[in-house]
Amino acid sequence: MTHGDFDEAKRCVEMIIQRKIFSESKDEIALIVFGSENTNNTLSSDNEYQNIDIVSNLKVANFDVLSKLQKVKKSDTAADFIDAIVVALDLLNDQTKNQKFGAKRVVLLSNLSGECSESRLKVIAKGMKNAGMELTVLCPFQIDSEGVTEKLTQNQQKAATILSEMLDVVGGDAYPFSQALHALMTYEKKKIRPTPWNASLEIGHELSIPISSYLKITELKPKPWKLCVSNRREAAVRADTTLHLNDAAETEVEKNDTNPGYRYGATLVPFTIEDRDVMEYAKGGRGYQVVGFTAGENVGRYYHMGDKTSYVVGRSGDESAEAALSAFVHALQEKKMVAIVRYAFSERSYPRMGVLRPLIKENYECLVFIQLPFMEDVRRFVFAPLDVDKSNVPTGQQLSAIDDLIAVMDLTTATTDEEKSCSPSFHWRGDLWTSSKKLGILC
Repeated sequence: MTHGDFDEAKRCVEMIIQRKIFSESKDEIALIVFGSENTNNTLSSDNEYQNIDIVSNLKVANFDVLSKLQKVKKSDTAADFIDAIVVALDLLNDQTKNQKFGAKRVVLLSNLSGECSESRLKVIAKGMKNAGMELTVLCPFQIDSEGVTEKLTQNQQKAATILSEMLDVVGGDAYPFSQALHALMTYEKKKIRPTPWNASLEIGHELSIPISSYLKITELKPKPWKLCVSNRREAAVRADTTLHLNDAAETEVEKNDTNPGYRYGATLVPFTIEDRDVMEYAKGGRGYQVVGFTAGENVGRYYHMGDKTSYVVGRSGDESAEAALSAFVHALQEKKMVAIVRYAFSERSYPRMGVLRPLIKENYECLVFIQLPFMEDVRRFVFAPLDVDKSNVPTGQQLSAIDDLIAVMDLTTATTDEEKSCSPSFHWRGDLWTSSKKLGILC
């Protein structure tokens, strides 16, 4: 493999691993190098499966795998990519026993310039298909169903034909390095499976509707920095805390023999478990409890708070719950009302106030929950009028300039496409994209 082809293949693998790390993917990957000066695989014998090195076994992508990849150097040793595929299949079969995976895939990166044997092609392809394994090929040129359209060496033409036949049987894709690198440069967001929070919606003392709540929007917070050590070890860093008396011997004391205390001036006041149990607030049950109704216009957007928005639907599989919630949603919609509710995530959670707004779409209907402030949290600020100081009063020319600025910034008619201009659904978040690029540089 030439330096250019090797560098492109290595860069593709780096970007794949970086995307897995940044998106916190649970996918497990293994790294196998063929054409290596080392031989490290379970199938190797005197004359078979030589120069194939399992650099990293199957595991969730992490910086250790990236570090091992950085140490891989180009060599002039030849190896059969068919043998490498067989070693990869053996590794997948051995290290995924008694485990469930949504898909198994072998990604082959090579310039396909070495010699290869097609004697076992049909057996290997049939075995991959029966095992539900897929194949993806990344190489310097484009492979289609009829082979390749560019001038290649004899070995590359043979390899392209073999892989084309194999892809037809197994199922998979083939891409040139240039196309793969372009696709891997885009930011991959973390994939989250929606998990319902099952509770009940209580309306008075007699009516309780089983519901499921799904997060629609929540604040994405960056991961906190954790304690680490300079030499990366597999064992996690664990903090041990011990308590000692303030005496000459620094006598160690068991935590069960201590009570927390708080200073009140110069006095240290103990706060025992019994005191906490007596003074602790009785939180009540979990779920939503309707405390009243009001017109939707009375709950302005300036009352919205919290870090998430949830969609509340009837419990899946419970037809009576779905029918009851549907009637409640339509009643609120017809009356232009909203429900003010008490919300508690669990038995131990402190209650919060929120609003349930009806939302009826063509394909679904639900209640939208948004947290509201308590009365003590509302701040009503009174500001002096701006026209007291004449220097703050804008002139007619200034008002006209601002009107023109607002008019030219209107993007609703910027294009003739049916999609919204600058819709966040079709644009990457710049801060996340930049963070992922920084991660790539650090790696």
